[in-house]
Amino acid sequence: LVGFFTYMNKGFSKGIDFTGGIMLDVSFKEKTNEQAIRMALNVVGIHEAIIQKIDNTDEQYLIKTFHNPSEDTTQIIKKAIAKVGDTHLNSREMIGPQVGASLTHKVMQSAFWVMIGMLIYIGIRFRLSYGLAAVLTLAHDILICLSMLLLFNIEISLPVVAALLTVLGYSLNDTIVIFDRVRENMAHMKNTSPSPNRPKQILDISIQQTLNRTIVTSCTTLIVILAMLFLGGNVLYSFSFTLLIGILVGTYSSIFQSCAWLYLWKIR
Repeated sequence: LVGFFTYMNKGFSKGIDFTGGIMLDVSFKEKTNEQAIRMALNVVGIHEAIIQKIDNTDEQYLIKTFHNPSEDTTQIIKKAIAKVGDTHLNSREMIGPQVGASLTHKVMQSAFWVMIGMLIYIGIRFRLSYGLAAVLTLAHDILICLSMLLLFNIEISLPVVAALLTVLGYSLNDTIVIFDRVRENMAHMKNTSPSPNRPKQILDISIQQTLNRTIVTSCTTLIVILAMLFLGGNVLYSFSFTLLIGILVGTYSSIFQSCAWLYLWKIR
């Protein structure tokens, strides 16, 4: 709910991958600040640029603008920031608005077909109810991740999309491990006398049997992600942040949510 109301209030912050624009990685020979760069850009009519420090230094900045991505605009920006001090252009990226719109459409298509593919796969391997439970759990994971991106004002970029798709695969893997154990325990208890509490007992036992594996795997993965988050610098920050939230959410949802759906649907 918090994520929904935040989205209605301000929406997502989209990177130039989806909006189109120009991104420059610029190094200054002397220390400068964001305000000086912004004032120089305002003089030439560029008023809504995003300016970010790289690696918390005062010499290297990432400048993003959603103006028309052309060589002329790039030259205007370069001349403007040259008045701040001696500069060196490390890299430049230009993306047209048509490319950004097409990319947005393809990302949404990919997410849709991923969900459908998972539903079919799990429905064939287990049952349709298992597939629906897994898809609802994955939808929950992605919604929580998107809500955190909104709250922390993280740009939606291609690395973030890659992280979200990685979270889908990771969470699904955890869920399938638990579902596999549920199916095995159901087969073992098939010949026992039926009781109203048997589905609940099977689910509880299955979660307990896989709990150690789930927690250990998640903790091991989190060590790597935390290293990327704190040591990877600004370039990897959004990717690592999304993965961090996704792994935490995917771990608890696999344990507490996936089997709860099966219980509500009275598994047999």
